[in-house]
Amino acid sequence: MTMLDLMQGVVVHHLRFEVRSREMGALGAQPGSALRGALYGALARQYCPDRQAVHLPGHKSACPVCRLLATEDPSGERGQDVPRPVTVEPPPGDRPLRAGESWCFGLSLIGTEAAATFPFIIRAAEAMGESGVGPGRARFDIVGVDTYNPLDGACESLLEGRVVRRPALPVTAPQVAARAAELPSDRVTLEFLTPLRIGEDKRLAHRPDLGILLRRLIERCQAIATHFGGSPLARDRARWREVTLRLSALAAEAQLTRDETRWLDVVSGSRRTGRTSPIGGLVGLAQWEGNLAEAMSWLLWGQSLHVGKSTVKGNGWYRVVEG
Repeated sequence: MTMLDLMQGVVVHHLRFEVRSREMGALGAQPGSALRGALYGALARQYCPDRQAVHLPGHKSACPVCRLLATEDPSGERGQDVPRPVTVEPPPGDRPLRAGESWCFGLSLIGTEAAATFPFIIRAAEAMGESGVGPGRARFDIVGVDTYNPLDGACESLLEGRVVRRPALPVTAPQVAARAAELPSDRVTLEFLTPLRIGEDKRLAHRPDLGILLRRLIERCQAIATHFGGSPLARDRARWREVTLRLSALAAEAQLTRDETRWLDVVSGSRRTGRTSPIGGLVGLAQWEGNLAEAMSWLLWGQSLHVGKSTVKGNGWYRVVEG
């Protein structure tokens, strides 16, 4: 059973917003959390002011907030919550934003339904700029919006004067397979751009562990493919178990040959509850060597889907480094 069979129909559209700060401000130690909160607030104010309406028949199909950030499946095998079909790619944290300074953040829309919310996302991003983000509620103006594909580096501007075009450079399973075939099969280097918070048996992994990473990644891909893909095979748990066992075996034989990671302690705060929760994890470079041919396509999916805890807040974002 190959990746192509299980991930058939899964698409990811990557968006990158270039913005310019209107005044001094800051995004905090984990900007992804601040950006996710601002996005949720902007969407909710404009399109879903009554959060109890999520339970009404037909509401989810008409509401971009609930399609992106309040998904649930009462019949789900792992409980009601399902993966949110959106991830945040934040700028580096813990730095001040100066008036007039340009900076970027990304949003990735997973699945065709999420991609259909693109017009709402653009209006919500404009509203985020008006209300501000981060502890200082720093306001910004949108300078540009691009769509890009991390597999081949293709990038297109979505702004043409006052017209905003829909993104058309999706990451797909055939593209992932083709790119994986071009990469070395005996080594892989990953750069964890935002905290990677994964674990097993209720214990967090404080050092890079390829086995745990691949097992959490397959769980993530399984959930994504089940709810947002098009393959009936994705609902066959036995097939995913076979993949997990094979990848676990190759990970056990692989060697960690480079470890330039560190643990970054950060917390996420909730304006609604007033509480904070830890979302820290590993950041930096890690390299493994071994028979990694089958793992490559899954690792390439991970750089688009993220992996681990708090992916909707930007955690678990990494890139496959060449060379």
